[in-house]
Amino acid sequence: MINKDVILWSCKEVRKSYKELALINNELKKLFNFQFPFVKPKSTTWYLSNKDIELRNRILRTALLPYDVIGAENRFKQVYLRHIGVLEYFKY
Repeated sequence: MINKDVILWSCKEVRKSYKELALINNELKKLFNFQFPFVKPKSTTWYLSNKDIELRNRILRTALLPYDVIGAENRFKQVYLRHIGVLEYFKY
């Protein structure tokens, strides 16, 4: 049985995962003077503008990044979707 502590734990996991994305972008800004356009959550879908998609593809093709940006983004997606599931469980 899931209790209310799971919601708190899930929120902390989302925050920790998002903080990882922010730290990566801060480091990229310092090292290369750009930020990676990570996806933005919209409910259970993901949003990127056309401009962000073009910038993202250009960065992934040209730069030798010191971070696994796609891996960090996928971890965030997984944690975020799990959090949505927890919230849906308590909604009903």
